[in-house]
Amino acid sequence: MFTAGQGDAITGVIQAALTALAAFGVVAATERRVTPISDPRDADGCPLTSDTGDLG
Repeated sequence: MFTAGQGDAITGVIQAALTALAAFGVVAATERRVTPISDPRDADGCPLTSDTGDLG
């Protein structure tokens, strides 16, 4: 048997663990979809360049 305080503590620990797992899951799921700033490349491995075309 747990006391009310122990039950609340266990609930808090479980919620914290699930929140941390969810946060890391989001990072892992989106990490491959983000273009790196240091060496941006497209899906074929070609370097991305700035568009210097005139818009005016």
